[in-house]
Amino acid sequence: MMQFQQWIPKSVSTRLMLAFATVALMTLLAAGFASHSNGLLQQRLEQIRADSIEVLYASARLNELSQQLTALVPRLISADSNYVRQRTREQLNRVLAEMQTWVIHLPDYNRYFIEISDQIRYSIGLIHQTVEERHRHAQSSDQQRLRLYPLYVEVNQAWINAPYQPIQRHFCPYA
Repeated sequence: MMQFQQWIPKSVSTRLMLAFATVALMTLLAAGFASHSNGLLQQRLEQIRADSIEVLYASARLNELSQQLTALVPRLISADSNYVRQRTREQLNRVLAEMQTWVIHLPDYNRYFIEISDQIRYSIGLIHQTVEERHRHAQSSDQQRLRLYPLYVEVNQAWINAPYQPIQRHFCPYA
């Protein structure tokens, strides 16, 4: 303890100068630590911002693509020709493929999207099959109508040319 007291100056002005120097040194050290912490915080915020903007943009793009998907499905259902159905199906597949590329930016949802994407593809396939089947039934129905039309004309002509006979009504207890 004695040796330490030898280093302490005896005059008040020297002690005061030493105290100010100590406060200044501590202020510089605190400013240095604050500057370093601020730099690290700024880097982390930039990284978070860059990651979040990428995820936000990917989410917005996925939303646009899902709207396109929603708009294309009714076009598939209401298509008049096989060519339009095939083109719409190709567009649906392109939208789903683009969605697959954007979902990579959302690693937490990647597996979930793959499952949903498979379900969407399966549902679109079922819709496409149903529309194809409906179209085949409509064609078959049209062909049958075309075959029945000459018979209809013949019956209509016979009906028109037949002499008029009033219909006799009989009493029916169940009518």
